[in-house]
Amino acid sequence: METLFSTVAQISFTILGLFFVVLTVDSETRTRWFNQNPENHYMRLNFLVMLVPGFLSLGGLINLGEGIFRSWIVASFILFSLSLLTYIQLRKLKKEPGYKRIANLETRLNISNIALTNAIAFLALSIFGFASSYAHDFIHLAQQEEILKTFVVLSLVDSILPVIVFPANLQKTSLIRK
Repeated sequence: METLFSTVAQISFTILGLFFVVLTVDSETRTRWFNQNPENHYMRLNFLVMLVPGFLSLGGLINLGEGIFRSWIVASFILFSLSLLTYIQLRKLKKEPGYKRIANLETRLNISNIALTNAIAFLALSIFGFASSYAHDFIHLAQQEEILKTFVVLSLVDSILPVIVFPANLQKTSLIRK
């Protein structure tokens, strides 16, 4: 279990690094994503979505109190709050005047739906975790670990999308300008 968590955490933070490399390839893309308000806001919200698997994996690596209470339960509740906040911020961003510049990217990524799905999933995971910490007879530790593994892998797949879609969008916009 620790091997999976440490591997996913390393992959997640590597993906975050690649994301920033993609956004800072040249001065034009750097200006677009770090200076302008809607693009900068959208980039930061994508960053939060991409942070999810690394944070959940780190939460799975830390064990509080000799197996009495697992820290991934707290991490999943924090991620529920973070995902819900991301979803709310994306909904607000759609009402801003400059949203049209990133609407094509959001159509391809659909980060708002990923954030909402993450929020619901992490709420369910945290409720399951709290319930399982008190109902040891019904839910065994192996079952908890299998469910946690599934969440970690699915969130990792979701976090790869921006790294794939952002460069394609950057190439399209540079071809249109030429």
